[in-house]
Amino acid sequence: MKKMLWAAALLCARLAAAQGPAELQWSSGEVLSVEPTRGQVVLKHGPINTRTVVMEAMTMPFKTLNATALKSLHPGDHVRFVVHLLEGEPVITRIEAMK
Repeated sequence: MKKMLWAAALLCARLAAAQGPAELQWSSGEVLSVEPTRGQVVLKHGPINTRTVVMEAMTMPFKTLNATALKSLHPGDHVRFVVHLLEGEPVITRIEAMK
């Protein structure tokens, strides 16, 4: 069952990546720490209000579907990210540093 959910989440992430940036629901935050080997990033983020995730501003760790994307991030970077619920937990499906 978990493999099916991860496969579905990966498919959603690929579909989301195929859409243009204006069509995605981006949130923003600041990187506090990065653990690419664990596929995790700790963000201090603003309020998130997307179709699937609604939460207040806070600091929290996020799992990511693409740990490779974390390799270019560093503490202090300001980022924008797309987050979806997977098995009831918020998971980042896309993240990039803002210039």
